[in-house]
Amino acid sequence: MRTVTVTEVRSMISTQQHPCISIYMPTDGGPPGRHEDRIRWKNLVRSAGRLLEGTYPATWARALLEPIADAFSEAPARPGGVAVLRSPDVDARYWLPVKVPEIAVVSSSFHTKPLVSYLDRNRRYFVLGLSERSMALHEGTPFSLRRLEVELPAFGRVSPGTAQAYSGVHGGTGAARASARHGWREPSAAHKSELLRRFRAVDRFVSCRLRDEAAPLVLAGVGYYHPIYRSVSRYPYLLDDGVEGNVEHARLEEIYERAWPIVAAHEGDLIATVRTQYALALAAGRAGDRLYAVAHAAARGRVRLLLHAEAVHVWGYVEPETGVCRVHDRQRDAEDADVLDDICEMVIRHGGDVVEVPPDRMPSTSPIAAVYRY
Repeated sequence: MRTVTVTEVRSMISTQQHPCISIYMPTDGGPPGRHEDRIRWKNLVRSAGRLLEGTYPATWARALLEPIADAFSEAPARPGGVAVLRSPDVDARYWLPVKVPEIAVVSSSFHTKPLVSYLDRNRRYFVLGLSERSMALHEGTPFSLRRLEVELPAFGRVSPGTAQAYSGVHGGTGAARASARHGWREPSAAHKSELLRRFRAVDRFVSCRLRDEAAPLVLAGVGYYHPIYRSVSRYPYLLDDGVEGNVEHARLEEIYERAWPIVAAHEGDLIATVRTQYALALAAGRAGDRLYAVAHAAARGRVRLLLHAEAVHVWGYVEPETGVCRVHDRQRDAEDADVLDDICEMVIRHGGDVVEVPPDRMPSTSPIAAVYRY
């Protein structure tokens, strides 16, 4: 199993050969839950088989399902979620470091909403450690941080006569002001020039390494490094706040404890921001929350921003060319799909933004809301 990327999700949203099987399951990680997880996985595969019955030949069902019957055994022995997307020409298996809904969907397109939500809600993030003689790139989840085995540019000790190293690590509240708060002197022109050279080299590597990502990046390093690095960074998801202090010998747990709250705050700010955007657009007559109207607009590329309720499904069918919907009370067969998932995919195909929102933070009782381009 591999880590999902934005590029792969976009490829899954494109037209696929039917039928498309999507299975998601949260995992407990270790004994005794591991045995229970295996049973739950087999039950989900059986559910997919039942949905295929009557629509596709039994030989097709066996050919598609047998290769993934034991796919769960590939998952790491730690909490998270498993996602398997299977069709006649696709066999994609992902492990996610966060919980996913337990569901099996068979339709004419893949159910990608959990993957899109995972990528868009910043549950996965990166931390770039900037220190005097070395740089380190870390990958984080809400639960942990691990150092990636990548070859970042290495540098020798900075020239003497510059600021003294600080021994602690601080949570960020605006890196641009760090030198004033923590007693750093303004670096000399020569030292700043050397840092710019180094940070450009690091940014070239980081931007290339993360080119298929849309996850936030948190800077970790002495205070006056932050504004200098930001001035050369080309990574579009670099967060404004960072972890301040000398991280060269800091423990991973210490960096994680400072970095995750920054990412979590960013996620909370994102939901507040999209709710405000929706309210302003609604007042201007450029927003709405009626399912059929949103689907119609999404099919025509009119939706700029889509909000959808977390872990909510509306079963039925959406005509991708017109947005016409048929809605059912439950998932009936391999012709049904999650209408919300299909609308999300239409918005993404037309270049719009999709944000998953907890149901109690949706702007209305509807499971979907849209801001229109016009």
